[in-house]
Amino acid sequence: MAYSDIFSDLSAHFIKGMMFHDQMANYYQFLALKGYSEFHEHQFRCESNNYRKLNRFYLDHYNRLIMDKSVSDPKAIPETWYRYTRDDVDPDTKRTAIKNGLSEWIKWETATLSKLQQAQLELYDDAEVASAIFINEFIQDVEKELRCAKQMFLDLSALEFDMEYIIDSQTHIHDKYKA
Repeated sequence: MAYSDIFSDLSAHFIKGMMFHDQMANYYQFLALKGYSEFHEHQFRCESNNYRKLNRFYLDHYNRLIMDKSVSDPKAIPETWYRYTRDDVDPDTKRTAIKNGLSEWIKWETATLSKLQQAQLELYDDAEVASAIFINEFIQDVEKELRCAKQMFLDLSALEFDMEYIIDSQTHIHDKYKA
């Protein structure tokens, strides 16, 4: 794949990543989990910064604009949720939604890591070493976020997604990640 296609694919993925984290912030805000919501808003801002870094690098390194690609909606929020209000969400539904949300986040970051690693490999194969090294910054960020997501899932699984623990942790998480 040509370097221009690689960067175009990554740019589209970062846009989709912003959409994903925006939707996940709404997902958790709907569940009245302000800490998890704020965390995903933080990730939205990180994705936005990475999108800008990617575009700046490409412009500075190749003196060209990244070709836009169409981006599909990640649809992180289940369609059925739009029929309900926050008052309709009982604790069991909330517990299941938290587990599902974390699973979707892990799935998203795993796919992102794979996409970045493939891009880096193709750039190395095309002797675009500076670009491949640049992509490594994103790989390290995603690896860190994936470790965080998996650890959170393991911790909450060990607690059987205890709602008292989850609710009690929201203020601390919110304050840690608020803009």
